[in-house]
Amino acid sequence: MKVYKYLLALTIVAIFASCSTTPSSGGGGTTSSAPTSYVDPVIATLTNERIVLCSDDPSLGTPMDVDFNNPNPTTTHAVRFDPWTGGNATAYLAATTETNDVEHATVIQVDVVGSTTWGGGAGFQLTNNGLTQGTNLTRFATGGYIVLDVKLPVGSPNFKITIENGVHPNVVTSAEIVIGAGTYGESKNGMWHSIAIPISHFLNGTYTSSKLANVASPFQIRTIDMTGSATFYVDRIYWAR
Repeated sequence: MKVYKYLLALTIVAIFASCSTTPSSGGGGTTSSAPTSYVDPVIATLTNERIVLCSDDPSLGTPMDVDFNNPNPTTTHAVRFDPWTGGNATAYLAATTETNDVEHATVIQVDVVGSTTWGGGAGFQLTNNGLTQGTNLTRFATGGYIVLDVKLPVGSPNFKITIENGVHPNVVTSAEIVIGAGTYGESKNGMWHSIAIPISHFLNGTYTSSKLANVASPFQIRTIDMTGSATFYVDRIYWAR
């Protein structure tokens, strides 16, 4: 997994901006004006804290200071959106053409063409100072979730999301969570679904709760081992408890 050396010991409370940064070219975005068709009921109960990575929805709070235009680790922003091309998959920020849907005005679009054999996708990386220094998210180990909106077309292949620590090649990666199988209420019907994944589902014998004390990449999209061609979308990504 592609991880740069420079990570920030992040004080979550202080550093914030928006997912509505000028999107990259290369995709037309979504076209349906259909509303979100599924919302996990647990989301309404998560009121203690949110760490928002990507959202145009002001009701979620102010997003973190993410640089969507400069994947270089020398960015002065607190976090960078790091898309990488591999295995015929690309990811980028895209404006949508949906009408009457201000919550999904700008989304992360992932294009998959053919089979992906080794990777591709995108991640949010803490930046700048301190080699292996990440941020402490252990308070989310119990009762915490990663929440996101996902839009999968009919026939779309599944994808995976992970959490990661460390510096390449010495990284520790969480369990991979498959999105698209319907486990969390998502459906391949071309409509938005708001899903909540317990942080406990990312933990395993290697990636234990203690690893949450030093998270370098709090959200990664992985398209490894996908088969088929499709475009899918994710948005309103945040940690909550």
